[in-house]
Amino acid sequence: MDFKYDPGQNMTIKSINLSVFSKKIGFLVIGIFIAFFVIFLTSNYFVREGFSTSFNEELVMAKNMVAGKVNDMRIRYFQEACLLEHDQVLIKSIVENNKDVLKKICSRIMEHCHTNFATLTDAEGYVIARGHSDRTGD
Repeated sequence: MDFKYDPGQNMTIKSINLSVFSKKIGFLVIGIFIAFFVIFLTSNYFVREGFSTSFNEELVMAKNMVAGKVNDMRIRYFQEACLLEHDQVLIKSIVENNKDVLKKICSRIMEHCHTNFATLTDAEGYVIARGHSDRTGD
């Protein structure tokens, strides 16, 4: 690059003399930068939009699956409770306070319902048997 500099004159862009080759290279670099920037912004917008939409759809689908699973479990537990209210062995064991039989019934409930715990309580809410533990009375 050739610079014409006169100490008494302010340096401006007009005072810089560039060769034709330097000007072409400058325009080429600026053009490449602009093209890169436009491509980057466009692809970033559409990728983010696509991922966001896809993520939201998958999130809704997962939420619906979990809600369905919880609803199925709720129905299964309710059905098991309805069956247990007519179980004469359960009723007799509660009346006689037979904790061994009640623990076995709780264990059977855990296996049937595929749960990690089952608890039987009395009318006041005190635990009379657990399928997963020997602790009672709380």
